[in-house]
Amino acid sequence: DPRYINSLRLLANIANNITFSSKHMSIENEVWIPRQKGRGSGLINVVVMRPKLAPKDKLLPLVVWFHGGGMVLGKAIDGSIPMSLLLHMNVTIASVNYRLAPENPFPAAYDDALSVLEYFASDASIAASIGGDIHRLVVAGESAGGNLAAGVTQAARDRGIAIAYQALFIPMLGYRFDTESYIENSNCPVLPAETVKWFWDKYVPDPRRCTNSSACQPLIGNTNGLPPTLVFTASCDVLRDDGIDYVRKLQNSGVQVDHIHAEGSHFGVTMFQGQKLQQAFRLIGEALEKSQ
Repeated sequence: DPRYINSLRLLANIANNITFSSKHMSIENEVWIPRQKGRGSGLINVVVMRPKLAPKDKLLPLVVWFHGGGMVLGKAIDGSIPMSLLLHMNVTIASVNYRLAPENPFPAAYDDALSVLEYFASDASIAASIGGDIHRLVVAGESAGGNLAAGVTQAARDRGIAIAYQALFIPMLGYRFDTESYIENSNCPVLPAETVKWFWDKYVPDPRRCTNSSACQPLIGNTNGLPPTLVFTASCDVLRDDGIDYVRKLQNSGVQVDHIHAEGSHFGVTMFQGQKLQQAFRLIGEALEKSQ
């Protein structure tokens, strides 16, 4: 099993290295952030990216990004379509290399995500040191990263951390396997239901730890008072109903929600819905303009 997982990680990293490229953005540096007390020892690696033409002393909106990969695969520099579009925005990206399962099961990834967010929010000068404006903070993620983004956004509200916008792309939000989207798309070649269950088994080997935990499944969390939110879903995706149900919950809580649905698109195969994704990033840009 460890050899199988390492092989999957190698293949995923090769794919990311092939698809990741940007003429617009450069990798400025890497920072190492301490884990907060009670969340493990050691440091968390964060990769910082900024537009090549941005003046060094200009603060840009700070996007804290959490990559996908089922909490088992992936890395901070990824070749996903959302990250590729982020690289063309006038923002500072802090992409987090959170701990992966099964070596580090829940709540390790969540703890790392929250530690990074709290660290940047603790003092405006910390975000400024990497060229980010903490007053224009976006939390975003794809798939498993969407789980982390949603979870820490709920925690940030409880801690008085102001977030201008959260963006969740095809997010994995609920520990459940009986929704219509799971049944309809169980044999989807891109992300079959059994693969999602396998990811969850690696992330949460003891399901009892996840049952009543909004840190594990943000779908059951309190959505009152959350920031404006973008949720991107795809119709041919087992995770579709996670996103749709979260949209409804946010709306019922009075949260401003932008929901973009890619009809006929599979999980991760969003390049066929380019206009939809461009619309998503226009909405993020507009939200940041309002937050100035």
